[in-house]
Amino acid sequence: VSQSRYFNGTGGALLADSGYDYSDFALASHTHAALAVLWTEITKTADGSIASNTTLASDADLTFTMDANSNYLIEADLWIFSPNAVGFKFGTTGPASPTLVNLVYRELDSNNTETNAVLSAHGSVRTNTPAANRYVHAQVKIRVENGVNAAAFALQFAQNVSSATATLVYKGSTLRYRKIQ
Repeated sequence: VSQSRYFNGTGGALLADSGYDYSDFALASHTHAALAVLWTEITKTADGSIASNTTLASDADLTFTMDANSNYLIEADLWIFSPNAVGFKFGTTGPASPTLVNLVYRELDSNNTETNAVLSAHGSVRTNTPAANRYVHAQVKIRVENGVNAAAFALQFAQNVSSATATLVYKGSTLRYRKIQ
């Protein structure tokens, strides 16, 4: 058992002489090496611009290949700009004939408006047309029991009303997934 200080990443001590070693803290904060193999995380490195498009399109950054006959847990943390009277659509696509798709979507916008949605098949989840520009944070949790088809799973976006003013999916938005038994 270690008798040293642990820090919170900004120089502040969390506990002194706690009797716990570093791996205990790493497990609690999901940073332990043993947990890293459970999840694969994909992060957008550049803003995605969606303009003059009312059909859902897969985001090339927020996609991965699902294996046949496998089950997945998927989480997304999305940062979106929704232009005045344009808005956005959000959805998913995946392999044909999954045996289960269970999606929970939670959104909070810069007007402090919260929206929740659920989905039980791939397709459009959320259609948003704000009366003014909105910055949106959306959290998505999905469980997919995939059938016999292997194919890409992707988060999809489009404008709700076609416009030259771009809807943006900001860099730093993430998709995490892991295969479960």
